[in-house]
Amino acid sequence: MATGKNQGWAWKHFYTDRKNSGTDKTHYNAWCLTELKFKVEILQESDNNALSQNLITAKCMDSELWEKGTHMVSTNQMAKAYKNVFSS
Repeated sequence: MATGKNQGWAWKHFYTDRKNSGTDKTHYNAWCLTELKFKVEILQESDNNALSQNLITAKCMDSELWEKGTHMVSTNQMAKAYKNVFSS
């Protein structure tokens, strides 16, 4: 979750990696927890499907999935993950 001084109630609904947002040195990257959890669930299901089809030998750790979830920003990336989940 986001951390820092004088946070409003809304910040309990966001995750931050505590890295500055681009060249902006006053704000951190932040993601909606609900959306991020959904992305991680899709990635977990995709891993389960790939494992059952012997396409991978091990599932990603939760921390890896969380990191991947923060980078799944484009519709194409989400579409690929959905395809992996629902194609089997």
